[in-house]
Amino acid sequence: MEPLFQNTSGTPLKTSADNTSSVYCNITCQTSELPAISARTVYDDALEGLEYVNIILLPTCLVVGVFGNLITIFIMNSKAFTKMGSRYFLAALAVSDVTLLLAQPFNKMFVLELFGRDLRALSEDGCKLFFWFFRTGKMTSSWFVVYVCLERFTAVLFPFRVKIFFSKRNCLIGIAAVYFVIGGFNAGWTYCSKIDSKGVCNPDSFDKKDPQAVTLYRSMLTAGSSLYSLIPIIIIVTVTPIILVSLVRRSKARKKLTNTTGNSSDLTRATTMLVSVMVTYVIFVTPITALHNIAFYIGVDAFGQNTKKFLIFRDVSQILEQLNYTVNFFLYVCSSRPFRAGVSQILRLDKILGGLQRLTSRSRSTDSKTKSSQISKSSDKGTQEKQKPIDEEKRASSLKVLQDSGDNATSACTPVCSTTQEQDNETGTNSPDGSATPSEDNENGMCSPEGCATPDKISNNTVIYNNVP
Repeated sequence: MEPLFQNTSGTPLKTSADNTSSVYCNITCQTSELPAISARTVYDDALEGLEYVNIILLPTCLVVGVFGNLITIFIMNSKAFTKMGSRYFLAALAVSDVTLLLAQPFNKMFVLELFGRDLRALSEDGCKLFFWFFRTGKMTSSWFVVYVCLERFTAVLFPFRVKIFFSKRNCLIGIAAVYFVIGGFNAGWTYCSKIDSKGVCNPDSFDKKDPQAVTLYRSMLTAGSSLYSLIPIIIIVTVTPIILVSLVRRSKARKKLTNTTGNSSDLTRATTMLVSVMVTYVIFVTPITALHNIAFYIGVDAFGQNTKKFLIFRDVSQILEQLNYTVNFFLYVCSSRPFRAGVSQILRLDKILGGLQRLTSRSRSTDSKTKSSQISKSSDKGTQEKQKPIDEEKRASSLKVLQDSGDNATSACTPVCSTTQEQDNETGTNSPDGSATPSEDNENGMCSPEGCATPDKISNNTVIYNNVP
C-alpha cells in the first residue's frame, strides 16, 4: 500500500501539541490533523452493560410478560372475581400490555442489527400502523390504571354507590371510550411516522426547519405526553393517598369496635393489590415521559445519536417502561389470595404440589423405617454386648457354687479310709494288717484312694456347669 503523502524533501513535519500527526511531505502538500482517540470512560462501560441487560431482559420480559398477562385475562373472567368491579379494567390493561410487549422488540437497535433491516419499514403504511399500535397500547394502559384507581376510590369512600357507577355496562362503555379517543388521536399523530433516507421507520420525522411543522409536532407531543402519563400520574398521585388514609381510619375504627385485630377485609386486600399497581406505574413510567419531553425541548432526537449521558438515561427509562408492562401479574400474585388460587387452578399446581407432597411423604416414611431398623439393630447389639458380662458372671458364680459343693463332699471322706478292727472283724474284710483293702473300699463306693470325690460325681458336676446359661 502506497503512503498517503510522498516525501521529496525528506524533511519531517513535527507533531504539534494539538495531536497533529507527523507526516513526510513535499512543498506543495499541507499537514493533515487527525483527531485523537478518546480514552474509554465509565459511561462507555455503563452503555455496554446496559446493552447486555437489554439483550437478556427483552426476551425474558416478552415471554414472562405475555404469559402472565394472558393468565390474568383468564382469571379476571373467572367466578372468583365476579364481584370485583375493576376486573374489566384489569383484563383490558392486560390486553394493552400484551400489545406493547409484542411491539417493543422491534424498537431495539440490536434487533434491527440481528435481522439486518428495519422490519417496521417494509412499507409506509406498515410504519404508520406499527406506531399506531405501539402508542395506543401505551396510552390505553395508563388510562386503565386510572380507571382502577377511581374504582377503588369510590369503593372506599362511597361503598354503596360503587356498583352503580362501575357496573358492567358502565365499565365496558368506559373501555370503549378510551380506545376510541386515544386510537383517534394516535391515528392523527401518525402523520410524522415515515421511513427516512436510511430505511428506518422514524416516528418523529418532520421538517425541523419549518416553523409550522415544529409547532404542530410540539402540540402533538404535548398532548400525547399528557394522555400517556402527565394526566394519569396527577390523578393517581392525588387519589391514592386519599384511599390509603381512608383505609387506615377504617381499620382503626374496626379495631376499636371489635377490640380484636382480626383478618383484613376483602376491601382492604383488593385495594392493596390495586394500589401496588398504581405506585408501580408512577415509578416506571415517569422517566420515559421525561425523556421524550427533554429530548424535544433541547432539540435532539430521542432515539438518534446523542451524548453518552443521554443514551444511558434513555436505556434506563426504556428498561423501566418495559418492566411496567411485565410486573403486574406478579403484583396480583403477591397481594391477592383469590388470584393465586386461580393461577394454581389454571396451571394445575395443586395436583403437582399434591404429587410432590406424596413423594416426599413416601421418602420420609422410608427413611424413618430405615432409621428405626438401624436403631433396633444397634439396640439388640448393645443388649447382647451388655448380656455377655452378665453371662460370664453367672458362669463364674455357678462354678464357684459347684466347687464349694465338691469341697464339702470331699471333706466328708477321710484322707485314709480305715475302720476299727472290731468293724473289720465283723465284716471280715480286713487285711492281715487290720485295714481294708483299696479294692474293697472302691467296691463299697465310699471314698477314692486319695480321699476325694469319686470320678462319677465330678463328671456329673461338669455336665451341670456346662448347662449353666
